[in-house]
Amino acid sequence: MMEKIRSFFTKNWGPKLLAVLIGIAAWIVVFNIQDPTTVVYVDVPIKYINENLLLKNQERVFLSGPATVSISVTVHTSQSDQVNSSFFECIADLTASTGADITRQSLRTEVEQIGGQGLILDWAYTRGDPFVTVALDEYVSKSFSVSAKWDSMEVEGMQLRSIQFSPETIRVSGPASKFTNVAAVKVPLNLSEVARYLTNGVFEGKMPIKIYDAADMPLSDITSFALSTEFVTTRVEIDNLVSVPLRLYGVPKGTPAEGYYYNGATVQPENLTLLSLNPISVDSITIPLSDAGFDINGLTSSVDVTVDLSGYEPEGVSIFEETATIHIEISANSTMSFSFYSLTMEHTNTALYNYMLRNRPYVTVSGTEAAIAGLTAENFNPKINLSGLEAGTYHVPISITTPDGVTITASNLTAEIQITYIETAPPETTTVPPETESQDETTAPEDESTVPGDETTETEPGESETVPEETPSAEEPSTEPEGEEETNPSP
Repeated sequence: MMEKIRSFFTKNWGPKLLAVLIGIAAWIVVFNIQDPTTVVYVDVPIKYINENLLLKNQERVFLSGPATVSISVTVHTSQSDQVNSSFFECIADLTASTGADITRQSLRTEVEQIGGQGLILDWAYTRGDPFVTVALDEYVSKSFSVSAKWDSMEVEGMQLRSIQFSPETIRVSGPASKFTNVAAVKVPLNLSEVARYLTNGVFEGKMPIKIYDAADMPLSDITSFALSTEFVTTRVEIDNLVSVPLRLYGVPKGTPAEGYYYNGATVQPENLTLLSLNPISVDSITIPLSDAGFDINGLTSSVDVTVDLSGYEPEGVSIFEETATIHIEISANSTMSFSFYSLTMEHTNTALYNYMLRNRPYVTVSGTEAAIAGLTAENFNPKINLSGLEAGTYHVPISITTPDGVTITASNLTAEIQITYIETAPPETTTVPPETESQDETTAPEDESTVPGDETTETEPGESETVPEETPSAEEPSTEPEGEEETNPSP
């Protein structure tokens, strides 16, 4: 049996081989006639490689290029629906780009068949060449300081004290054309949210960063950029916040020039903002005027003093305002004159004498408006001592009491006093008629006569002639007597 089989392949093998070939050819002819070939087109995705090598020297960056390359595939018509892009792989090496125009680089693609064996009869680039045009750009890097983007800062009773970022700067790299929209790198924050996670007034944690444009809006597409880090450690300190009055205490050192006086002080601002990481129990800030670093000695005008408030901060509490302005009011003394229209006369004898003030003594004083206001002549309590003086005209010194806060600048404190006896009225005269006697007709009547001594003057006891007092009219003080005035002295 084996011999017959061996004989079959070794004998007359030439004609037999020819017959096989003819049979195969006949089969191919018959098959092609019954199932002809056709061309289908597939879009093979382009895989761009070596972009990292393109950026190695930080010179260029890939922007865009065709997503696919078109391939024409020859298959039998019956199998045309089985062809797809997965049978091919297309590679484009970005480091092999050529051309002077950086935005229009010619790049070769390499297509390799990785499937469809026995199905694909042939394939080729549709356009006849493997090149595509891609766009590149200059690769740049810029550093930006990290800042906060607060979307809400309104928290009652709280205020941001400080914020720190680590690292403080972020490096952003990418195509130069994309940087036209890059303005800042910020950490988005909300004060009320941060305040929820405070420990002794401090929040600390890692926060994501965003790129913002010139309109302070975040960029929606940042895939073109590379960041040196995407998170930064954020430390936020938030103070408790209260408003308290600013008060002044005491008076400044020194004395103003003669004729001037210290007329009080005011301070601006009237209220201060206190801040502390811990609860605040302070209800006011007081500045002693003697500590304000100012001496008013010899001043003739008001001044403003700027005070550094840092020296008045309670322990653990900060004052938001840095300085305060203290206004020191220096005023000129006011002056006023007082005339004495009546005096207190001591040691008089009113039973025997009348006393009349014949001049207008006066005094001029200087002092603050408060000290001068409301003063009258009676406040000086003017007195004279008339002990031992008899009828006549005298110049008597006046003693006065100077009210507090005023100084005498001019005066006439001598009283011209006229002393006169009290005049007594003459006695009344009474005539007594003689008795009538009956006479003889031969007796001559005697003449009626007044007997000397019968006329008497009677004076009622206690009566005296009183010189009416003159009522002085108001006038300016003068050293010259103006009119006469009878003053009823006190005994």
